[in-house]
Amino acid sequence: MSRTASLLLDEMLGSRIAVHLRDRGHDAVAVVEVAALISMSENLAVYLLPKGIRVSCLCPGPTMTTSTVGMKPWSDNVIMRGPGSNLMVKSQEHAANVLADGMCAGRIIIPTHEEGWEIVRRRGASPDNFIRQKMEEFTRGESGLPGR
Repeated sequence: MSRTASLLLDEMLGSRIAVHLRDRGHDAVAVVEVAALISMSENLAVYLLPKGIRVSCLCPGPTMTTSTVGMKPWSDNVIMRGPGSNLMVKSQEHAANVLADGMCAGRIIIPTHEEGWEIVRRRGASPDNFIRQKMEEFTRGESGLPGR
């Protein structure tokens, strides 16, 4: 987590709650960071677009980076878990091209994976049902499994 995102999170949640979540390695911290950045981008766009300043927010799915160079896997058959585990890993070049194309098209929210829009649609259609479904998956231990 970047220092700026950490400070923003502390400000939004209050330091005690943010530290509590972080100390326990809770994924809620990452979820809150993403939601905060997307919301901030949307609100900046509303404020700045009339002034002629465009805002874009890249929402990357799994993207191949050099951050894993030198890491040793626990096994050859490691299954990726977590948000986006059902998506294909994209290259850095793909992500850069998607961002450039989205910015040229004047898009504000720019996901690297088109499948991201389906999640947005499901949540938008019924936020309560979407959250309940995620809670049920989590309770069953299925949250973040491939294909979810």
